[in-house]
Amino acid sequence: MAEPTAGQLASLRDEILRLARIVDNLRALASARAAALQLTQRRCDLADIAAAADSLSSSFAAAGVCIERRLTAVPIMGDPGRLHEVITNPLANALKFTQAGGSVLIEAWPHERQARISVSDTGIGIPPMS
Repeated sequence: MAEPTAGQLASLRDEILRLARIVDNLRALASARAAALQLTQRRCDLADIAAAADSLSSSFAAAGVCIERRLTAVPIMGDPGRLHEVITNPLANALKFTQAGGSVLIEAWPHERQARISVSDTGIGIPPMS
């Protein structure tokens, strides 16, 4: 058995934190039946929240996957914590299914009176349903 590298340990740490957030979300959803789930909406910038990619940078580096950011400022009303989770999940999935040497692109931009965000990758994709 080989000793884990610093990159592998960082990747493992990031995955543990992501799973802990999922467990916290499941607890929140379970308690939402008894009380309404509270969102703390405030003015924020979707591009700043989309910089969630930075929290996964060490995982991307350890996996040999390039992450590109094209983030344009987009003022929105929202719960920054929940939005961070919403953005981190597709990034983690893209990382999981993109091979070393591949790339992931996260974009945020205004479109008419809306905010848009996109995560795309060079991974294996989802097979078509038969």
